Amino acid sequence: MYQSIDKILLEFKECFKRVKTWQWFIVLMIGLMVRNSYRGVTSIISALRLKPELYHTMLHFFRSTGYRVEDLYDKWVMIAIDLLHN
Repeated sequence: MYQSIDKILLEFKECFKRVKTWQWFIVLMIGLMVRNSYRGVTSIISALRLKPELYHTMLHFFRSTGYRVEDLYDKWVMIAIDLLHN
């Protein structure tokens, strides 16, 4: 399962202009997968046992110009269609 998740997340790398932004995407996606509550970024920080000071850095990800939401959406649709056919 980890290999499948890793493969899927790697496919998103081309959607990001900067490596750091893509790395934050990975952190956030893993956090969303393992969190046990729905308190947004706070639950991700808690689940991954990250420093609380990273809260604003994570929020900045959602306003970043390092990616376009449309590109992420298009990539996800392509991945989902590919997974359905395999």
